[in-house]
Amino acid sequence: MSDYFALFNIQPKFDIDLDLLEKKYIELNKTFHPDNCTLDHEKSVAVKDTININKAYQILKSPLKRAEYLLSLLNAAKNCKVDPEILEESMQIRESIFSGDDKQILIKTIENKIKECIGNLKNSFANNDLNKAVGQLHRLKYLNKSYEEVKWN
Repeated sequence: MSDYFALFNIQPKFDIDLDLLEKKYIELNKTFHPDNCTLDHEKSVAVKDTININKAYQILKSPLKRAEYLLSLLNAAKNCKVDPEILEESMQIRESIFSGDDKQILIKTIENKIKECIGNLKNSFANNDLNKAVGQLHRLKYLNKSYEEVKWN
């Protein structure tokens, strides 16, 4: 795995400029597009480069995937115990899903919790508090799962 931050020539941090990321993504795709190559070998390399660029972009544009990736670069332990408060929050959301609460209100509530969690991740990474970042990553995973569940029920 290459360093996706280096590929896009941006600082390895959680709080990145998504507009700049997209701009660099477009530039990289133009530069490494297989149609720019004339030899089969060059096209093959360009296809691999394009696949890597697309994968990197998908990871860096997603707060959840970006946090996971950044924590892996920093060798932070992701396998620590999940905070019981996160589990309780998740159970309350699940109860609301299955009790027939207003779907739109529940979606808005979860969206707000996700925004709060992303803000907490920004602060955790900015303060180099990797343990808190891991905890917020766990919370974000549960919230995203709950969000998808609400949308599909």
